[in-house]
Amino acid sequence: MINQVNEYLPFNMQINLDEAYKNAPFLIALINKDNYIISINRAVFLKGINAKDYIGKMINEVDLPFEIERNITLLDITKDFFINNRIHRPIEVSFKLKQRTKYFELIFCEVLSSTRERLLQIYINNVTKYRLIQKQVYRSNDLLIKLFDTTPVGISINDSITGKYLKCNRKYLDILGYTEFELLSKSFLDVSFPDDLPNDLLNLAKLKNKEINQYELKKRYITKNGELIWVKLFVAPLSYNTAGELESHIATIIDFTSEVTNNNLLSTIDEIVSVKTGDGYFSELSQFLLNYLNVKYVFFGNYNQVSHSMNFISFRNNKSELVDYSYSLPGTPCEQVLKSNEYKYYENVQSIFPEDKDLTKLNVYSYLGIRLINEKKEVKGIITLMDDKPMQQIENKVKILMLISDRSANEIERKNNLVNLLDRERFNLGILNSLDSNICVLDNEGFIIMTNDSWNKYSLENGEPNLANTGIGRNYFEVCKTSFNLGDKMALEIYNGILSVLKKNIKKYVAEYPCNSKSTIRWFEINVTLLSNSNHKLVIRHTDITVNKLAQLHLLNSIDDLLTIDKLNNLSMKGCNKAELIKYYMNVYHSAFNSKLTCYLNYQRHKNEINVEIQISENDLNQSFREHTGFSLAALKSNLRENNHLVKIINTNEGVFLKRTEDIADFYADCFGLKLPNIMTVLKLYNINSMYITPVICSNEILGIIILSYIDNISNDIYERIRLYNNHFILALEKSEVVNNNKILNEDLKNKYNSLLQFNYIVSHNLRAPVAHIKGLCNLINSNNVDMATKKKSLNFLKLAANNMDETLIDLNNILSTTKSKSQIKELLDLELLFNSIKISLQGNWPKENLDLKLEIDPEIKNVYLNKNYLQSIIYNLLSNAIKYRQEQRKLIVNIKFNMIDYNLCIEINDNGRGIDLEKHKNSIFGLYKRFDLSTTGKGLGLYMTKLQIEALSGKIEVDSIPGVGTTFKISVPLD
Repeated sequence: MINQVNEYLPFNMQINLDEAYKNAPFLIALINKDNYIISINRAVFLKGINAKDYIGKMINEVDLPFEIERNITLLDITKDFFINNRIHRPIEVSFKLKQRTKYFELIFCEVLSSTRERLLQIYINNVTKYRLIQKQVYRSNDLLIKLFDTTPVGISINDSITGKYLKCNRKYLDILGYTEFELLSKSFLDVSFPDDLPNDLLNLAKLKNKEINQYELKKRYITKNGELIWVKLFVAPLSYNTAGELESHIATIIDFTSEVTNNNLLSTIDEIVSVKTGDGYFSELSQFLLNYLNVKYVFFGNYNQVSHSMNFISFRNNKSELVDYSYSLPGTPCEQVLKSNEYKYYENVQSIFPEDKDLTKLNVYSYLGIRLINEKKEVKGIITLMDDKPMQQIENKVKILMLISDRSANEIERKNNLVNLLDRERFNLGILNSLDSNICVLDNEGFIIMTNDSWNKYSLENGEPNLANTGIGRNYFEVCKTSFNLGDKMALEIYNGILSVLKKNIKKYVAEYPCNSKSTIRWFEINVTLLSNSNHKLVIRHTDITVNKLAQLHLLNSIDDLLTIDKLNNLSMKGCNKAELIKYYMNVYHSAFNSKLTCYLNYQRHKNEINVEIQISENDLNQSFREHTGFSLAALKSNLRENNHLVKIINTNEGVFLKRTEDIADFYADCFGLKLPNIMTVLKLYNINSMYITPVICSNEILGIIILSYIDNISNDIYERIRLYNNHFILALEKSEVVNNNKILNEDLKNKYNSLLQFNYIVSHNLRAPVAHIKGLCNLINSNNVDMATKKKSLNFLKLAANNMDETLIDLNNILSTTKSKSQIKELLDLELLFNSIKISLQGNWPKENLDLKLEIDPEIKNVYLNKNYLQSIIYNLLSNAIKYRQEQRKLIVNIKFNMIDYNLCIEINDNGRGIDLEKHKNSIFGLYKRFDLSTTGKGLGLYMTKLQIEALSGKIEVDSIPGVGTTFKISVPLD
């Protein structure tokens, strides 16, 4: 019956309307021209309505449970439709069901039956929830309403299903030009420009589906008076229903129509003058301004600061253009423009400046001018508009002049520069001839049109015939082809490179090539570019690079060096930590420089000591060192409180060479407390007679010291290579630090975002319920219909609700107080003492007779430099959980291990407790208020706080657990 409606729907929205009509969740009735109800669908949301009681009756005979306002009956509406062909606007009605009022909207539309009979279709749509949303908005805090209404940004609240406006602030109404009453009867669909609506609706659909959290775009609205405006739109969700569906959203708009208008005007001007420069630019632009601004004269002037005069660049009226004319500034309005920071406008200008005879000659009555200032804030000239009558819309004219002022100033400057360039042409040609490089200029066909003296001299050195072949008038392309045919493969590559520059495929072509002169082979670099300000001429420069090339070839003889530097760069760009880079580099040093003994000493500033962290040597050398000195190489440590050699290196940041065995032995004895005769024995045994000691400095901070020991004395060649490696090593460390800092920043941003989500969760879930509870209890206590006993009982509940809110606020404070900045407050900690203090704190929950607690601390990290409060809280929470969730039927065994891996403090806490089902809870185990075992008390905050504190320390935590077997937590925190 009503499938005719499909004619008015887009193809992708056409549906089986008969089926939709029957099953629609809102009431639909069909009225014929005789005012009879001929059909009604199966909607039952209006309780008490039986469809059979309505079909076949006239519309005025049925008893409706509501009244239509303004004394309008449904019969009046149907008659108006069938007689006058008018469809009534939607009407809202209300009626009470039990203790609650419901609101409905009657919507009228025309449909055609299968016999093409006109029918009036009435939709009765339940809009109760929309009215409730309105009431909630109206009951908002007074301050929020005031801010909402007075903010300089347009804000609206819309129904996310229909798009209907629920609330708008004053700025929003001002932007669109509607009254609040008018706009609240519309949806944002009604005021959106149709071409921009699909993109808006697509983003809104993504917002509803929770694919995005918010969106922003630029779109157009149609104001009440029909004007098209551009706005920057930002949309975010506001409220959801119990099913988690988006009910309403908030939209903010900022009007930037004027910016778009200015850009469009600039685009128009750019189109007019895009191919023009210099005088052509000013000529075209002055003609445009003359017509667009409807004035009699347009004048562009170039200010000569030396003579204090103005040179005409373009002076145009409707008949002609005057250029290359100069006049003195004193006594003219142009002089006043130059002195002013703002525009100058004069009427009756001849009487104000009687000395300026040109004003009288041109019959000028009104004068408007602004200064032209370049990027360096230098005054380059003025733009002037003149007319023989008063000008209109001064502010608009000034705005347009300001839009073109920057480029006009730059064009004047470019024009002046060009003049200066032409004036200096001979001077520049002299400089060109004084250059050692061989330079020529080619036209677009390859003919040589200019050469410098060096070019001619080189050609003469190779004989008169060569000068004849490469001089002015010869074709350089033919020279390249001839050389290629004679076996010079490089000549073809150079020819193709020159063509690529000429065709603008590349901006510059550079290549190195060997070249035979009469006596020797030399290396040259060819450099090809387009001549400045010319698209058809090429500059070719041949530079003798023989000395540099030989040095470069010598430097690049070692392929291993290049591969090492490349790999080091790749490692740093991957964000490898300092330990990995240092370990790799020590192996490089050891092999690349044939070092007999290579050590890396880690500098620990806070301990004021330095110790061997990495040592690479042959096993027999290690064994010999231990036998003769009593120390392992890997265990060497120096106390920097003593003024030894290492302190001097750290203070000066400079490396040193030791070229005698005695000096090397003295170094080891002085720095590490070894006995001089014993270390001398080892050095002589292995013939180590030279050593290089260099600091590793990254970001102006010493990380450590590298020691290289050799059998032979260090040569200058190796010394230069070491310096090269050191530079690249330091660059790699700095790059790695930047990459890792970026990773940390990204992770920090992610954590902050998650913290905001958690904060929103607490505010929206854990604070809203107690507040609602307290408000309800207060209303009950203030009620006159409640007895005293109930009020006392309500007071107890009120106290409980207040306590719940207080606990939530305490939790929130703890979460917000866990910050990255606080984690930076560090101190030197003894891990064993720290653990013992935690044991004392846990004694109240300690099952002494049924607990086996095992502590294992790596001797290398007995002391660490970390935030005490955070580390103590982390271990306390995990041990407390192990005790709380133990298996009652068996003895609790907890293993705690501390060790260091790659500059990270690694903590492992293992228990044989109840365990956690990670298949169910893996993604939420560290969530806020997440509990998985309700047999004990708790709020589900401990693991969340633990993870938060670990992340504040730039660390990470992992969990592995099997129900009934136990749980293992692994923590890794970076150390300085």
